[in-house]
Amino acid sequence: MSLFRERFALILFIVGSALGYLWFVGDIQRHEHLSLIGCSLLLMGLYATRPQLKLWQIGIIGLFFRGLFVSYTPELSQDFYRFFWDGHLQSLGFSPYAKTPDQWISEGLKFPGIEVLYQGMGSLSAEHFSNYPPLSQYLFRLAVSIQHSLAGQILLFRLLLVGADLAIFWGGIQVLRKLRISPETMGWYFLNPLIIIEGVGNLHFEGVMWAFFVWGLYSSIRYRGIVWCGLAFGASIATKLLPLLVLPLYWQRLGWKKSMGMGMIIGLLCLLLSLPFWVEAGGSHYWETLQLWFNRFEFNGSIYRLVRWVGFQIKGYNIIRQLGQVSPWILMGCIGIFTFLKNNRSPKALLNHMLWVLTFYLCTATTIHPWYLSSLVLMSVFTGYLFPLLWSATVFFSYTAYGIDGFQESGWILAMEYIPVYGLLVYEIFRGPVRDQIMWRRSTSLVVR
Repeated sequence: MSLFRERFALILFIVGSALGYLWFVGDIQRHEHLSLIGCSLLLMGLYATRPQLKLWQIGIIGLFFRGLFVSYTPELSQDFYRFFWDGHLQSLGFSPYAKTPDQWISEGLKFPGIEVLYQGMGSLSAEHFSNYPPLSQYLFRLAVSIQHSLAGQILLFRLLLVGADLAIFWGGIQVLRKLRISPETMGWYFLNPLIIIEGVGNLHFEGVMWAFFVWGLYSSIRYRGIVWCGLAFGASIATKLLPLLVLPLYWQRLGWKKSMGMGMIIGLLCLLLSLPFWVEAGGSHYWETLQLWFNRFEFNGSIYRLVRWVGFQIKGYNIIRQLGQVSPWILMGCIGIFTFLKNNRSPKALLNHMLWVLTFYLCTATTIHPWYLSSLVLMSVFTGYLFPLLWSATVFFSYTAYGIDGFQESGWILAMEYIPVYGLLVYEIFRGPVRDQIMWRRSTSLVVR
């Protein structure tokens, strides 16, 4: 490619993406489906066809895109209202797990801005106990302690998530170098529109979780020690629970003794972080809330929707509660297969199998919010599979379920989201990763030490 064409492609990517993000920040509401889908497809198209970039360019451009959200109040998700609600409860000396927001309101609880937070979080969140793990709760409290205005708290969280993304970026580069993969590959995560919009934009804490996880991963590849790995993985779990699904795969690489030692460090850290909250039945309330993701909540499921349809044909009603009793055991069986029947001793094999465990979970779950896919986008960087990146584009179709008049999913829209993803997924299962053939601008080596 000539120098002129390279510069033109770079300018087109930067300017076009910046305009897309500004369009997103300035005008788009969750119920404006055409604008939302059009904007997301524009951003994903520019991301997928961007020119080859140097590492420093990836870092600067990624920060620039995130900076466009500096004054943005999230529109696609209401979760941040619950974050600050939990933070205020802690500042008043209450456990965020003790009672639901509805219960607190009925008892006459008062603090500055309570009505804004209560109305903003929505009725679904208000009627349930908090589901955020302890380290996230400490960060919620920190935000309301430092900033007293909602806008200030949002900005503080945004800066925190930018820092988390930088930690993922730098830590991911170290992992890629250990795997002898081009460090520029990290651009597929750092410049991904889903990561930018749902992380820094909508304030979801997956970035903090994966920042701890990536540095634990790097420590395990470099040292095979257990202390730093255990602390990093424990902090990741204490932010969000998802890493629990893939950590059992480590036992082959570390051996039984080191695996048990790392597990004890993780358990002790999580216990110490959790102890202040387990009062007034906090533990049972937290467990009760987690069960809702298996036997009540439904959003953007794929295989689950097919099973539910079959259940309607046979039983005549929604079988989610019966399925919720079985699906955790199916997931545990999948984890067991990849833990005990697969070879996870090399970093490459370990990361590949982590990808497949997370994929199985997301394909069979009853609830798949777009930000959940950050796990697959990150694993795609290390493994070379393309289907997670395609899914990170089509998952924006799931927002069409939210309308002005309420929530209603369309089977046709779900088909538009999932058929391309499952088609590519099946292809890559049989033919291996195809991203190198389709999207990579330079060849990479997957040889590991």
